[in-house]
Amino acid sequence: MSKRMVAFTAEGRQIARHGYPMRAGSSVGTVASGNFSPSLGHPIGMGYLSPPPDPGTQIEVEIRKSWLSMTETELPFL
Repeated sequence: MSKRMVAFTAEGRQIARHGYPMRAGSSVGTVASGNFSPSLGHPIGMGYLSPPPDPGTQIEVEIRKSWLSMTETELPFL
């Protein structure tokens, strides 16, 4: 099954960390990397989803037992 790397940003201060589950529609996967970006002023991250979701599909990451919405973005983050 194919997968696609997606980059995302988050509102607020909660950070999606490596290994956290993520989903987008019927696609599922895990966060590969996530941290707070001081230069952007909000959290950023990347993860892999399988099967690849359609562009613009809402991404959610499970952080502390809650599914939080993320915004897919293009790389580089800046």
